[in-house]
Amino acid sequence: MKSYIKVILLVPILVIMNACSAYKTSQDALNIWYPSHNYYSTVSNEVLQSEASENIVDAKLELAMRLMAGEKIATDPERAFSLVLQTAQNGDPRAQYLVGAAYATGSGTTQSQLEAINWYKKSALGGYDFGQYWYAFMLSRGYAGSPKNWKAALPWFEKAAEQGNKAAQFTLGEIHESCKGGVDRNFNLAAKWYRIAGENNSMGARYNLRRLIDIGLTEWKPGDAGKPPEMLQPLGKVDTKPCRKDN
Repeated sequence: MKSYIKVILLVPILVIMNACSAYKTSQDALNIWYPSHNYYSTVSNEVLQSEASENIVDAKLELAMRLMAGEKIATDPERAFSLVLQTAQNGDPRAQYLVGAAYATGSGTTQSQLEAINWYKKSALGGYDFGQYWYAFMLSRGYAGSPKNWKAALPWFEKAAEQGNKAAQFTLGEIHESCKGGVDRNFNLAAKWYRIAGENNSMGARYNLRRLIDIGLTEWKPGDAGKPPEMLQPLGKVDTKPCRKDN
């Protein structure tokens, strides 16, 4: 037990390291934010509930996620929400993200896009990649009655992508391909992020990269799937025009 508590006490130190380094894969981010994941994902519910009652944060988060998903335990979204809310109010960005997700879906609490955005923002400011991605997602799609704001979302997508969040990496590829957030259209930058996301097991990114290669908008490189195209496919409806700056 003591060894696991020591690991948990390392989280604040690792979070500081996280702010100073870029991580390329989801596994890197998981190892930083959940250093005791391998332990807590395998312990019994009895051990987990005992440690959660001792106010061990990672135990409370794992228990809450099991209760939300009904994994290894009966589903109890209200209890799960209570657990993560207590931890979120104490400033844990992982719990703040989970509170945001609960409000976004109405799991264990009343659904509220505005509350979801507020909690995602807290998590994003705390440096958590999922909080950063979902805060950016909400900004870019215009939730809670707000207009779409890709410019405000872009730096948060970038922060999440640098930590290894593959959804953010994929989105950056789309942003550079489709001129979102006021950026210039740049198929090579789009391909760069699709490659990074593809190496991070994003199937959508792998598809989009191959599509850009096959229509001649970026070059095939060693390490890319398949072979260089022998004949380029027609552009079809792909937009290659300069971007409007109001995107």
